[in-house]
Amino acid sequence: MKVKVNQQEIEIFSGALVKDALQKYSRREWLQVRKNKKVVYDRHGHEVADDGELSDGQELFVKVRGK
Repeated sequence: MKVKVNQQEIEIFSGALVKDALQKYSRREWLQVRKNKKVVYDRHGHEVADDGELSDGQELFVKVRGK
């Protein structure tokens, strides 16, 4: 399936979690999220957990915490 992370489309396996997409997108961004320096949001601006399951076409945005 295809999802977007920070407007970059990536191909990921069906049943993937948010953390799987982040790891494929950027190890550096994933580490920033793990250290609570950055947060992941969906296209509606809601914070999503790293263990949330993804669906095809979903969009994620990684932003600095507190902004």
